[in-house]
Amino acid sequence: MAASLNGRTVAFVEARMRSEMAGLIQRHGGVPYPAPVLQEIYLKGSPEVRQLVEDVCDRKLHVMVLLTGVGTRALIEAAAALEREQEFLQSLDAVTVIARSPKPARVLRQHNIHIDLMPPEPYTSEVLLEAIHDMDLQDKDVAVQAYGGPNSLLIKGLQQKGAKVREVTLYTWGLPEDVAPVLEMVDDLAAGNIDAVIFTSQPQVDNL
Repeated sequence: MAASLNGRTVAFVEARMRSEMAGLIQRHGGVPYPAPVLQEIYLKGSPEVRQLVEDVCDRKLHVMVLLTGVGTRALIEAAAALEREQEFLQSLDAVTVIARSPKPARVLRQHNIHIDLMPPEPYTSEVLLEAIHDMDLQDKDVAVQAYGGPNSLLIKGLQQKGAKVREVTLYTWGLPEDVAPVLEMVDDLAAGNIDAVIFTSQPQVDNL
């Protein structure tokens, strides 16, 4: 793909891959304008997260479905906050671990956690359900990481296979501690000084 931005100013609100995004814009002839609008807030102390950690440690959970890398890290940090990290990681040996995509899979491998199943691209709920078509989930306790909102398709599909499903929110989003770059971007947008804005997720739009 040839450079085609021709010196245009391109704002981006992604915080986690700031240097990569800036480099991509520069390679295509643009001027990067970073203005993060999100920071992840891990829900380490929420009752449902604590219960999930305890149920894994007590060998009460059969299947874990992890949808994002951030959620996977949040869950491991929640176990650490409860001073049960090693017990939690060891107890996952008794759980069928499903990673929806390479992002949660990468975090799992960093902690030497086995992965029983990862569906092929495009890593959607539909593809995941197809991948577990032959898996026996009758009366199995299944925890699904909540991501962005209720995943009714995935939840319903698991329930139709007889699973007892709980959806657990492991993290949420808030504004960054320093909102000055975002406010400056809003002013520059209003003044016509920015040619384009890159969003990579719905929560970024909501926060802006």
